[in-house]
Amino acid sequence: MSNDGSPFRGQREQNVDYFDDIMGDNSPPPIFDGSIDASGGGIRNYDGMRSTPTAQGMEVLMHCRVCPLENRILLSWEELFIVGHVPRSGLLPAGWAKSEVNMAPYPQTQCSCRALCAPIIPPDWAMAKVNAALHSGLITQQKLMADPQVQVLAQRLAQMSQQQQG
Repeated sequence: MSNDGSPFRGQREQNVDYFDDIMGDNSPPPIFDGSIDASGGGIRNYDGMRSTPTAQGMEVLMHCRVCPLENRILLSWEELFIVGHVPRSGLLPAGWAKSEVNMAPYPQTQCSCRALCAPIIPPDWAMAKVNAALHSGLITQQKLMADPQVQVLAQRLAQMSQQQQG
C-alpha cells in the first residue's frame, strides 16, 4: 500500500526487503528487534528507561537522547506523590515542567552534554510507585507530609474538596 491507501503501483526490485528497517532482517540497527548495540540500539533506545525503588525515591536509568551516556536520575517520593496528583491539582514539583506534546510531567534534568535528559512520568505510574513504596515501608506517610511542597498540595486538595462539598 502507498501512503494514500491505494495499492503500490511502482516498480519493485527482486530480493529487496522493503521492511528491513522495521523488522530487523537486513539493516543494523533495526528499530523494533530489541537488539542492543554499543549505543543501546533497537527498542532499548526507544524505550530505554529502567527504574528501581530506593529509600529516597525511584532511581531511573536512561540513555541521553543526544549522546550515548546513561544518566541516573533520582525522582523523590515526594516529587512522585505530587506528580500523581497533577490531574486534580495542577501543581508540579519544583524543577519540573509539562510536555507540550502529551501534557505529562517531567523533571528538568540535564545530561553532562547539557541536553535535556528527562523521563516523562505519567501520573498514574507515579501514584502506583508511591503506593507500592508506602505499602512496602520504603516511605512513610509522615515523611511524605513533612515535605513543604506536599503540604501545599494537601492544602489545595482539602480546599478543592471543601468547595465541591459546599
